[in-house]
Amino acid sequence: MNGTIPLILAEENLRWIRFRSLYTSSPHVVIVCADAAGDPVAVNGRRLHAWDHVFPKWFRGFRKRYEVDGSNHRLEVHLRDIPLPSKDDAHDFEATVYGSLRVMDPVAVVRRNVGDGLPIVSDYLVNTMRKITRRFDVADITWAEQAVNNEFTEDKALPEGIAVSSCRASLRLDANLRDYRDAMVKAERDCLLNDKQHSLNVAKAERNAQVEEISQSAKIDNQARAIHALGNQKLTPRQLIGLYLQSHPKDGARALELLVQYEEGRGSRQDARQDKWLDLIRDIVLRNPDQAADIDRLEEMMGRLWVPPASVRERNSTDVVLPVYLVVDESDATALDELNVGMKSLQLGLVGETEAAAAIRLCVIGFAGDVQVRMEPRALARQGPITTFKTHRGGGQAVAKYGPVFRALFERLPRDVGKLWSEGLRVHRPVVFFLTAQPPMDRSTWHVSHAQLVDRSTRWYAPHIVVYGVGGTDGETRKQDIGRIATQPDFAFFAPGDSATAIRNAFTAIQRSVVKSGHAFFEDRITLVVSRPRDFGLALESTGASTQPAP
Repeated sequence: MNGTIPLILAEENLRWIRFRSLYTSSPHVVIVCADAAGDPVAVNGRRLHAWDHVFPKWFRGFRKRYEVDGSNHRLEVHLRDIPLPSKDDAHDFEATVYGSLRVMDPVAVVRRNVGDGLPIVSDYLVNTMRKITRRFDVADITWAEQAVNNEFTEDKALPEGIAVSSCRASLRLDANLRDYRDAMVKAERDCLLNDKQHSLNVAKAERNAQVEEISQSAKIDNQARAIHALGNQKLTPRQLIGLYLQSHPKDGARALELLVQYEEGRGSRQDARQDKWLDLIRDIVLRNPDQAADIDRLEEMMGRLWVPPASVRERNSTDVVLPVYLVVDESDATALDELNVGMKSLQLGLVGETEAAAAIRLCVIGFAGDVQVRMEPRALARQGPITTFKTHRGGGQAVAKYGPVFRALFERLPRDVGKLWSEGLRVHRPVVFFLTAQPPMDRSTWHVSHAQLVDRSTRWYAPHIVVYGVGGTDGETRKQDIGRIATQPDFAFFAPGDSATAIRNAFTAIQRSVVKSGHAFFEDRITLVVSRPRDFGLALESTGASTQPAP
């Protein structure tokens, strides 16, 4: 419901000093005057003279004058905010009513002070229509609209002096119900459309299936005739590819592609069988670490089993290798068993990672009071003898000295790197994994040899050093020694307490670091990866990362 329909156009007091006649020049305006008692009277255009005011005792004296609009007004009422309930009271109708409004009794309009006629008419329309719409469901909206319009066929005079005529109502559902109806109509249409599309797809699929069946039958018949012509002999994959080339002489590229796929697939199957055997053998060794008598037989089995995959066989003289030195403290005789188990697991694990092992040259060194080379630098892509650690000085509790180890590394690095260069390989900066179980006895002197080893100003191949300190107490001196050996803070790890568990975790981390670094070097992503062992902390505070490019 918008706008207003003003019915009383003007209102003014009549003074006794006013002598001119009072009248209106508009034919649709009705003059209504009220006396001193407030009783209105329709003058209907009569001329008022001065004595109507000067002699109020002898003549009827008027005190107020009203102008009432007597013309027809077009009526358009929108009932959106005023619900017209349906029969179930759960849904509503909305309505728009068109009609006309005019003043039938101007005196009644003035007496009731009807300044705006629209609210009066709207209240009448709403009350009348609500009584009718309550008799109908929302599904019967057409019948409800007809019943409302039948009610409005005759003019209706209201007590306020207003007459309503020519009313026509247009009903519609409320917004929620319209949305629901539109959604239902759309769903029904979509359902019909989907049914039609499904029928088309089924018919198309059936036609394609029939064509494919005919084509497949023809291919089977042709193959059967070809096999019969060959005497039903068993054909090898190469012979099958040859037959394909005979039947498709212009498709030589496809025949060559099939042959390459066959060869690569055969290599992959060999690699898979090899990995299964390696897992089995590794499990046997780890479960029975004391069965030294089986080591020779194990080596023989591994040597017969291993066949390099195609990716390893294709590596050439321009490949990059990473020299890795595993330096292990053998001064604690009680830890030798754990060290040997860890070494076996490391060697067998690297054999299983053929691509990573192809980029690694591993050297194993044991130390206590002196230095012993347990394995010369070599590639682990093919299984060799299992390396074992041994006691020093007759098997007793030996001391650990760091200085001889650093001097030994300083002396052998030029020789090892030069040999690799002579083989046509590109050599990157070596990495030393240093596993120590006891504090050094030569604390006051080892740092001299260490400084020479890691001095990159004189040797480009001065190594990275990653340190794993196990066992003993969590002392500041021990941490400082470990931190000084490592070439950067992120490479210094320490796990005090149970040395057996720490050794196992350290070897697991070394194997993971070597494998990930080997894969990176194999793929020409020159990146050294250092994994942090489980339950190990950093010996020194650090803000760096444990993965860095290998310069």
